[in-house]
Amino acid sequence: TNSIISDNDIGPGAEGGGIRALYSGTILDIYNCTITNNSANGIYGRDASTINVYNSILYNNGPDGNNQIENGGFIRNIFYSLIGGGYSGTNVIDADPLFTGNADTPFSLQDYSPCIGAGLDTTIVPPTDIKGNPRPNPAGSNPDMGAYENTLAAPRHNSFVHVSTTGDDNGSLGLESAPFATIQAAINYSVDGDTILLSPGTYYENINFNGKDVVLSSLYLTTLDRGYISQTIVDGFESGCVFVFENGENSATLNGLTIRNGSGEYPASGSAVITGGGITCWMSSPILSNLIIENNHTNWYGGAIHISDHSNPLVINCIVRGNSANNTGGGFSCTSTDSLKIINSLFVANSSMSGSALELQGGAKGIIVNSTFYGNQASGRGATQVGFGADVDMINSIVWNNSTPQLSFYDFSSTSYLNISHCDIE
Repeated sequence: TNSIISDNDIGPGAEGGGIRALYSGTILDIYNCTITNNSANGIYGRDASTINVYNSILYNNGPDGNNQIENGGFIRNIFYSLIGGGYSGTNVIDADPLFTGNADTPFSLQDYSPCIGAGLDTTIVPPTDIKGNPRPNPAGSNPDMGAYENTLAAPRHNSFVHVSTTGDDNGSLGLESAPFATIQAAINYSVDGDTILLSPGTYYENINFNGKDVVLSSLYLTTLDRGYISQTIVDGFESGCVFVFENGENSATLNGLTIRNGSGEYPASGSAVITGGGITCWMSSPILSNLIIENNHTNWYGGAIHISDHSNPLVINCIVRGNSANNTGGGFSCTSTDSLKIINSLFVANSSMSGSALELQGGAKGIIVNSTFYGNQASGRGATQVGFGADVDMINSIVWNNSTPQLSFYDFSSTSYLNISHCDIE
């Protein structure tokens, strides 16, 4: 009870680095113990001995850290315990226990530890921990796993979530010392208001924000070093849209990334969402800032981004290049927006049947400020196409060297407006 069994070395080939139980009739009950960093198995049993484990931690035992329990023919019953690598039992968790590493209490629990409040609350649990602190603490909560009792009733949520291509999703809380491996796992863990920070590298994913109003960014967010934008890549590997906002994400932010190789499509039967190649905004209004959106494709609308159904994203300081659509909107396709804003952005070398850089239709309303449209190619109507009752202001912008006409209107059954002020248009 309330014991730490750690850092024992019994030599190569031996069994039971932490505990060894032998012979029929042997019964060992283990309560709130921490068994870790032993050279061989954390627990080894044989000869029909019985070991019952309650509220304990077995982690990083054996030469590779993955040999917590070795069954040589014994009865083992595991309850409400953390077992590294997992194990059959009741309420067994597989995660990093997040020890503090403090000099005097190295196996006490960080405030983020999944072991906090995760133990079994019964009369068999010792009333104090190894240091004499009350258990459970605070009173009325569930006890912790392991020898030390933290002062919290439940683990703290990590609101600054780290992701790295060398991370691990299994049991991660996204701490800088133990980041997630995938962006989607980080989003799934996060709650509104969190920040997710990506280390440089290429992430091959198709991601849904799932209604989370979080900030997702490269290290550009914390350093303002624009080199991180091109070094932090999210690649859709041509298996779907790279980022999807479709659950009312109205305060989410996507910042400082390169988004490439996404593929959009017309919705399958029963779906309301047409996906763009790089980003889809459907009834959602995220902030899209400091992005490079390149080499995405769709078989329908919006090679880089498809925006629809009263989505009103703010697009600022973005480069949109080399995207394509089989239909319209090689760069952006915008339908039924109320207050779309495109500011300080560059559209270059995008292609489609029409509206090669930008298509605005279906009553789309918005403003384009200090943006440049250059070298976009359409097989039909021009680089920027306006129709179906759209009403858009273009201010302080350049439209040059695109396939002609540079600007075009269509669907003359309804009145559309492109209000141009202080622009340079070829």
